[in-house]
Parts: sequence; structure tokens; C-alpha cells
Amino acid sequence: MCRVTDQFKLCSCRVEDLKNVQARWEWFRVRPENECVTISMGEIKGNQGIDFFEDHQNRISILHRLNEPDVFDFQPQLQNGDLLVLYFTSSGKEGYSLEYPFEFEDGEWLSSEKNVFDRENDFQMNRQGKIQDWQQKK
Repeated sequence: MCRVTDQFKLCSCRVEDLKNVQARWEWFRVRPENECVTISMGEIKGNQGIDFFEDHQNRISILHRLNEPDVFDFQPQLQNGDLLVLYFTSSGKEGYSLEYPFEFEDGEWLSSEKNVFDRENDFQMNRQGKIQDWQQKK
């Protein structure tokens, strides 16, 4: 079970290896049009280890929190088209691998259908960090 609270904070604190962090975020900006990229292809798998209802509830909680003014621990200079992806993972008995993409448009975050291939082909990493206080207490 992975229920995300609506009280999390997107921290810019330096972490040695974010790939080993249970909850992390990445902020992407659209690549300049003239920048050459490698085209990536493959199979996309949806969120693993979570039921539809819980996944939907997480999206609602996350979206609500993202549009609050204090979600980041810094003042980001957001632009239309920016992409923010939140990742949650666990390797325990109830293992899960969750990814929630959001796109910034007209002053607010909106749920996005952008996937890993869109990110690799059309975006460049802008900033990343750890998500703190994300897990809902039982």
C-alpha cells in the first residue's frame, strides 16, 4: 500500500544517489528546438503494485499539494510546459514502483500523460530532489 499524503515537501537537499531514495522528484524543461537528441523507444509499463483507486487518490492528493505555494523548499521559476515527475518506490513485501507526471500551464500544475520517452526526447533535466513527509501514517 502506498498512500501519499497531501503534506509532502519537495526538497532540493543534496542526496548522493537519488536513485536509491524511496521518494524523489525531477523537474524538466522543454529542450530548445535546435538541440539534437537521441530518440528513445521501448515499452511503457504503468504504475506497478497499486490498485486503481489508490493510484487515483494519490494523483488527487499530489495535484492538490503541488498547487500550494509552499510545496518546494525554494522559489522555482516555473514556465509553461515545465514537467515535474514524482517517483515512489519500495522493494519490500508490498513492492511498488510509481510515477506521477505533471505539466505546468497557465500558473498551475496539471496531471500529464507524458512518459519516460517524452522526457528523454523532448525535455532536459532542470533540477531534482527528495520528497519529504510523503507517506500517510496508518
